[in-house]
Amino acid sequence: MNKILIILFCLSCFGVHDLCAQYHCIENKMLCQDTLTGIEEYNILNSINNSSSQNQLYSRSDYTHKIDSSYTWSLEDGIEVITLKAEYILDKFENSELILVYDNQSANLTSIDWVPESYFFETFNDEGLLTIETFSFWDGSSEFNHDNASLIRRYSYDDENRLILSETLNQNDIINNKINNSNIYHYDSLGYPTGISRYFWFDNVDTITHVKETEYNYNENQLLESIVNYAFDLDIGWEPDDSTFFKYNNQGIKTEEFRYNWIKRDINSYQPSYKNIYHYDENLKLTRKEIYHTFDREKDEFRYKDFLEYTYHEYGSLEKEVYFLSGFYDPRDIISETTYSHHTDILTQKALRPKGSPLNNINLHNEKYVLFEHEKYIDMDYGYRDLDYRIQSFYSEIDPVSTTDPVISNTDLLNVSPNPAADFIQFDWEGYSGELEVTLYNITGQKISSIYTNNHNDVDLTEYNAGIYFYTVRNGDKIVSGRFVKV
Repeated sequence: MNKILIILFCLSCFGVHDLCAQYHCIENKMLCQDTLTGIEEYNILNSINNSSSQNQLYSRSDYTHKIDSSYTWSLEDGIEVITLKAEYILDKFENSELILVYDNQSANLTSIDWVPESYFFETFNDEGLLTIETFSFWDGSSEFNHDNASLIRRYSYDDENRLILSETLNQNDIINNKINNSNIYHYDSLGYPTGISRYFWFDNVDTITHVKETEYNYNENQLLESIVNYAFDLDIGWEPDDSTFFKYNNQGIKTEEFRYNWIKRDINSYQPSYKNIYHYDENLKLTRKEIYHTFDREKDEFRYKDFLEYTYHEYGSLEKEVYFLSGFYDPRDIISETTYSHHTDILTQKALRPKGSPLNNINLHNEKYVLFEHEKYIDMDYGYRDLDYRIQSFYSEIDPVSTTDPVISNTDLLNVSPNPAADFIQFDWEGYSGELEVTLYNITGQKISSIYTNNHNDVDLTEYNAGIYFYTVRNGDKIVSGRFVKV
């Protein structure tokens, strides 16, 4: 995933309430949480504030860590290179958060030349609800605000703090005093979301027009039963667009999902788009997703059936997703493999992270511990695989009595000494006598070594220059990270 794709990804995820991201968010919620009640659907519609709700339960003194940065790798000319860096400034502005994005523009694939690329600036009201977020290209200046943004999203709420309006403006819209698109959210008397009215600006008629309507329906158990979309055609008027239906087992866990698209040509009716079937283990964790797609009208059946299989760490969080392309026959071809590892010394509820980050992969799969590494490999034919992307996130400890920059220290689980270090450093995992995997990164996030060592063994630092280094130490499924100073 190159830097242009990353930036486009950020733009596409910028604000979860745009036309494309809304259903994607719903599907991800259902996939990760397995069940979807009416109240959870309400939370999805307000999900831009969900990640901040937990933060509001804690004061600064309750947090143990905060995210500092994340780094993205991709494959270029057959070499895995670091392409993007994001820095998170979460507690320097009143009611606002800042994310700085840097692009590696080094001509040498093995070196780093960070150049300011862009930034996201988000402002919250006194209740912690996001009111405005902007995306701006950045020249490295130290002034950050919502002025001169390339993209703006604004959000309004009712007296019960429910999202009722979102508006999107690009730079041209701001100049011409118009709104690119807006969404109006509807609820019933109990607070359950019933629909979204979507409006877009059309230059040919020079006005904002109601172009799409989304309807949410629930069964007697208040589980989401269907999502129905209608689209407005300037020539035809209102007509169906697509419909998605859900089935659940006796525990209220989603087992089937059917999507139908409205086909105008020839048949002027609904046609199956895909069907997903979900399988769970005895602990009700999702283990397998069957994906039926490419409907054959003549045979009245789907042509292909793919698979997603899931495995989990011993501490319960998602470890691996493997995508199989198989048709209806074996052997199956592995198309992609995505793995997740976590900082097992950092509890999610104790970590200060972005509330409404457009880089929302930071907040994925943090069920118990915060995510450390998320990587995806593709083109898995004949035993080979290519890196699609790798994202690593680094956290630092927070001094609970300080309001200045956090003080970095070791965890109770891992003793790192001496720190600062000169020629050698030791990693001592308390109560463990086996082999440790130690990975070192320089200050830019570039991996410089990966070794296996036993407790108390010296790790040679004589070839490294003085400076700050990051480390991750892995003991099976457990990972501890931090940093040390080389003098």
